Amino acid sequence: MPFWPSVLLALAVVTGVFGFSGLGAASAPVAQVLCLIFGALFALSLLARHINGGSPSRRSRHELYRPVRASERSGLTR
Repeated sequence: MPFWPSVLLALAVVTGVFGFSGLGAASAPVAQVLCLIFGALFALSLLARHINGGSPSRRSRHELYRPVRASERSGLTR
């Protein structure tokens, strides 16, 4: 069986057990609190990004991680 269908089948079985056994109802308040906490952290991160003026760099990943030439390194001059 391919990987992802087997993972989704296992997830469906686990959620079915939680749904029919009553464990889902017992864990609902915890899920609500975690949703509020992570929602607030997400909103704060969006606000901080807006205050700081967007992304720190508009350069592409290729420009950010290009190899440094020996002549550009500090302390190495010929």
